[in-house]
Amino acid sequence: MSNLIKPIGLALALMGLSACASLSGTQTARTLKKGETESAFGGGQYSSGGLTESLQGGSTEKFSSPYLEYSYRQGLSDNLDMGVKLTFIGSALADVKYNLFANDKWAVSVGGGLGYMSLKVGDVETSIIDVLLPLYTSYDISDKWAIYFIPKMIHRSINSNNLSGTSVLTGANLGLKWGKKTGVMFEVGQFNEKDSSTPISQAHLAWFWSPKAWF
Repeated sequence: MSNLIKPIGLALALMGLSACASLSGTQTARTLKKGETESAFGGGQYSSGGLTESLQGGSTEKFSSPYLEYSYRQGLSDNLDMGVKLTFIGSALADVKYNLFANDKWAVSVGGGLGYMSLKVGDVETSIIDVLLPLYTSYDISDKWAIYFIPKMIHRSINSNNLSGTSVLTGANLGLKWGKKTGVMFEVGQFNEKDSSTPISQAHLAWFWSPKAWF
């Protein structure tokens, strides 16, 4: 991303949108059964120096911002579900998750997602596209408590006024879920951007419930 000019990086950082593109997990490895639903609403704190560092040519200045997030998931079959997520302000993500293994305690799933964000600051129009490849693992401590771990790789593409750049982020989310049809989730995440010495970190708290199915 070093070929993007400095004003673009500054604009992104000031707007607080640089990487709110769906680093949170907010789900276990268990997929929803066909017709089952789950929504979550919450927020947290995002901290990063990685994107601003790579765009500003070596600056290690950190950036931190609060955010809000809403997500919706619905089961498509017994082993497959899909979801959408909106982060305020201002990105969107769609993803699918397929269950590979599940017993009374453990579950393992794979998935894929596509995130998008677009903004305009003055005459500078910028879009960010994220391709996510997560591996979901979770363990049910009891009927209501579960712990989950989601390592993932994110390929990020940035386009701005005919300039473009790419980056790869790797890291994981570690979370705790309490409740069945309704409850709370808390998680922390850390990701490292290639060619950056400053990690991206995120803490997230959300309330979840089972709404009426969208389709």
